[in-house]
Amino acid sequence: MTYRFSYDEASPYAHAVRLIGAHRRPEGRVVVDLGCGYGPIAEPLRSLGLDYVGVDSDRPGIEDLVARGFEGHVGDIASPGPLADQLSGVLAGRPVAAVCLLDALEHLADPDALLRSLAGMTGGATLVVSIPNVTHLDLGVKLLLGRWDVTETGLLDATHLRFFSEAGLEETMARCGWSEVGRADFELVLSDQHFPEDSVALDRATPVGSLLTWLRTSAGPAALVNQFVRAYAPGERTVDSAAEESERPFLSVLVRTQGTRPGTLEDTLLSLAAQTCADFEVLVLAHDAAPSALAGVEAAVAAFDPSFADRVRVVPVGGGGRARPLNEGARVARGHHLATLDDDDLAFAHWVETLKAAAGRAPGRVLHTGVAAQSIAEEDRAPGYRVAGPPHCPYPVAFEQLDHMVDNRTPNCGFAVPRSLVADLGQAWDDTLPVYEDWEYLLRATALCGVEDTGVVGALARVWERGERSTTAHDEAAWDDARVGVVARLDARPFLLAPGSVSKLRRLVAAADAGGGDWQAGVSESSHHATLAELAAARGELAALRASTSWRLTAPVRALADRLRRAGRRR
Repeated sequence: MTYRFSYDEASPYAHAVRLIGAHRRPEGRVVVDLGCGYGPIAEPLRSLGLDYVGVDSDRPGIEDLVARGFEGHVGDIASPGPLADQLSGVLAGRPVAAVCLLDALEHLADPDALLRSLAGMTGGATLVVSIPNVTHLDLGVKLLLGRWDVTETGLLDATHLRFFSEAGLEETMARCGWSEVGRADFELVLSDQHFPEDSVALDRATPVGSLLTWLRTSAGPAALVNQFVRAYAPGERTVDSAAEESERPFLSVLVRTQGTRPGTLEDTLLSLAAQTCADFEVLVLAHDAAPSALAGVEAAVAAFDPSFADRVRVVPVGGGGRARPLNEGARVARGHHLATLDDDDLAFAHWVETLKAAAGRAPGRVLHTGVAAQSIAEEDRAPGYRVAGPPHCPYPVAFEQLDHMVDNRTPNCGFAVPRSLVADLGQAWDDTLPVYEDWEYLLRATALCGVEDTGVVGALARVWERGERSTTAHDEAAWDDARVGVVARLDARPFLLAPGSVSKLRRLVAAADAGGGDWQAGVSESSHHATLAELAAARGELAALRASTSWRLTAPVRALADRLRRAGRRR
């Protein structure tokens, strides 16, 4: 009687019935429920006009089914050979609409044997499974605490012999020749493993509970899935990808471009072709590029020697904001680390080499390199720009986390992140930000990974003195809003500080106290709202000033002053 569960519309059984209704084989009428127990889905399937056939090694469950007017047979799903012979006689040529394995596979020592033989047993009917998720948030948190609480039923049923994650289920089904055609996973925010109630880590409102919840839910959509409820059709078995995994390069370089600046893009690619270390691939992400611009990008890549061009892929990307191409590039990248360049950045010849050396010292950290800057101006003649100033180094070579919370001090070409940050923790670039998407990602990445400095300047960020750029494409208000948005995102969850940060924060607070500053107001919620109000008021005052008569009358004077300043900078 332990497994005599009733049918409920808010249960995994209802989800399975919906999948059967949506994906059953049209010419079939019989649903074979293997490992059926007491057959909780028998009545709902009958209401759909289907004939239910239950099979289980537990005789009381089969007797109960027969007493309710359903067909039931005692059979052992752990022995696929005899089961196939038995089903052949039971079905007697009747076409099968679907086969169910609900809460059954996890009880088998060798589920692969049954899965491989099922298609032949039932003529290729749809297979619907329901399997407990061993990576539910509650189980993950408790495992971190050293707890593995086996229970009579539930996620850690005492009779379970196999445990499935989402990736493990997908690999098993593909290996055994099944392709997914539908899913209706059953979620429980609080599973049967959500105990003890006073656990600090399980409490989603505590700092540690909030952090663990954010990490797990970011890592994949199955954090709250209690049962994987999936439908499959027979398909080809997949091959092992271990060989492909071993051939991954150290670095994937994600180059953003719209194809409108072929001169600087060619320079960027040339700087990559000249690297002293060739252990990298390049993904040129053509974002919303016109057909002619895309053709130009592909021609620019093809012009290089095959030794470099063969390591470059052009990936068209449509829609979204500035972060969309980075997320699309990360999705198809093969490297162990991800670095980004815009189509006007230059990588010095040792850029990849020094990043790889830093990764050798600290493979799981964000790799940081110094960045130089140089002003350039747009020109009508090739290569489309001219140098407008000497290179200089305005950015620190050594990374300091607290300094970066004030403002971004590392251009996007100055760091590389472990691909695991995206693939395993689900940390994508925020495509809702119109600007500062690289700053927000750097803060998030360094908080989770820490930083390993290369100790050298490795790249050159070119700053457009004249011409279209992010600072002209978005007005000052958009930049202010994005800056406030980045801070709000950091405020919304617990934030991990690098070692040594407490001492630095103490010094900052002590200095503020000594100077009479009210440092507490800077971190309070009321101060945050006050800052937003002050920002709105300042914008209103600025708008009123620009609309005033005096502002219009002094416009010629301001224009002359601007021209004189630009002339001075050029000299």
